[in-house]
Amino acid sequence: MEEFSIKELEKIISDGDFHSLIGKIENDFFDCKTGIYDLTKNSKKRELVKDVSSFANSNGGYILLGPQTPQTENEKPKNRFGDEINKK
Repeated sequence: MEEFSIKELEKIISDGDFHSLIGKIENDFFDCKTGIYDLTKNSKKRELVKDVSSFANSNGGYILLGPQTPQTENEKPKNRFGDEINKK
């Protein structure tokens, strides 16, 4: 579990070093989605709007498609806000 800054995330993105995301924690400027939003479904359209507006209403941030976090509630820790990236 490793917290990091938005500058570190921007360097990872610019370098294309996505493997180094493993072990990082989602936070108020960084969210991961396993795949693209299926915009043929209203529920997924709402999810996209929710995700984008949450960053727009704060200090901005990044939504990265591809990096994976725990998929089941049993795998998710209860003692922190974001999930830990476990696969790139």
